[in-house]
Amino acid sequence: MSRSPIPSNKKKQFVKAWRQVCIYSFSYHSLKAYTLVKKKTPLESIEDLESNRFLELGYQIKMLRMSNKSMAVDTKEDLVKVRKLVKN
Repeated sequence: MSRSPIPSNKKKQFVKAWRQVCIYSFSYHSLKAYTLVKKKTPLESIEDLESNRFLELGYQIKMLRMSNKSMAVDTKEDLVKVRKLVKN
């Protein structure tokens, strides 16, 4: 996982990627292990993605293929658009 366009190639050309839509579910033990690490792990620090800490602690993350019709909701305007779409 990355905030940057990956994968990349030797020519630094972006070709194709997957969009991430998140719903997290963690076991008690994995959350406990996460909280025992008081500082961000190296990849977590670079990317500022907490999920990378789980990977660096040796946990697997399962991802599912979803529809490409999803919409990001990052602003109030995005929320208004999604609410209109859901009503219709």
